[in-house]
Amino acid sequence: RPVWKFWGVKGVVSVTYFQYLVLVYGFRLSSEDATLWHCLLCCIEMPLLSLIHQCKAYPCGKNEAWVAALLRSCQPQDEDRIEARTSAKMAAVLAEVEALQSRRRGDGSPSGDASPAADPTAAASTAAATTD
Repeated sequence: RPVWKFWGVKGVVSVTYFQYLVLVYGFRLSSEDATLWHCLLCCIEMPLLSLIHQCKAYPCGKNEAWVAALLRSCQPQDEDRIEARTSAKMAAVLAEVEALQSRRRGDGSPSGDASPAADPTAAASTAAATTD
């Protein structure tokens, strides 16, 4: 309902602006006092404005299409499907990690000893690092 949305926003902008002017020039308050009173009045006015928005501009009855779509998207999913998808993703990630580790070792095997004694290049680099 665009009319209520328009007047709600227009009301916030206009009322807060003129309210500050009235506090400064009408009541002859200092800038600091006017700001404090302005903030207090806004804290009182905004809940009232939110009620107007809730009831008129954005009604949220169950027959509203956007509310029904939001409620459908928030419903919990089947636990077994989520667990199966998670297990499959974890298995794929673990297989990828194992493949990367075997490529890094250079032996192409899915698992093996990664100690420096099994890898001559690693043993040479370790020896060079300890002599420096």
